[in-house]
Amino acid sequence: MQFLEKNTIKEKICDWLMIGMRSCIHCESFLVRKSLLCYFCESKLFSLSCSEGLYHHFEHQVSCFSLLSWERDQNIILNRLIPNLKGKRQRKAWSYFAKLIAYELSRQSPRTLGFSLNEELLIVPCPSRKKVNDHAFFLAQGLSEELKVPLVKTMEFGKFNSESKKMKRADRLAIQKLTLSKVESEKPLIHNKANITVLFVDDVITTGATLKAANLLHKEYKNFIAISLAFRR
Repeated sequence: MQFLEKNTIKEKICDWLMIGMRSCIHCESFLVRKSLLCYFCESKLFSLSCSEGLYHHFEHQVSCFSLLSWERDQNIILNRLIPNLKGKRQRKAWSYFAKLIAYELSRQSPRTLGFSLNEELLIVPCPSRKKVNDHAFFLAQGLSEELKVPLVKTMEFGKFNSESKKMKRADRLAIQKLTLSKVESEKPLIHNKANITVLFVDDVITTGATLKAANLLHKEYKNFIAISLAFRR
């Protein structure tokens, strides 16, 4: 029993060091978890944003499941969590949230989800505009490992041309189109698409513009479902 207690303490110390010797991003407690929050702040976050397990909503006629419902004026903890999850150093945190999402998905009936976790699935991350593996990819990667579902990058954002570089950032993003990746366009990675349900993974769903474009690019598949950490209302 003492050995188990020592191991538990040792594991907690290792986790703390791997997170980066940080304190809770909300209350600054040093008993920080992989979520970047302490136990009490994490519990409060889920009681405010995730009381029913998963938040189910529709955007552009696409069925979406989010772990957290985000209203900027009502959830200070989530307001601090989302920006702090950005960046390559937070892979452990994204894996942690992926595990929570996978658990909540397993609790839902196929009728509620609109698909079964036992059917043929494919996880597709929302691509990065900077052409690097970002937070959406890390969340998708974590879900792929938890659900034992293959992850495939089927999409990419178009490049900026010389004229678009002179535009404001908001205008550049508006004209930067989402397309199928070159590999998928020239030689399809998946052949039996009619039998596969796509789980499109993004960190936060806001206007749903990217979601709408991604759905149109996956019309050949059996079904298209969106999964995110948070849905911003």
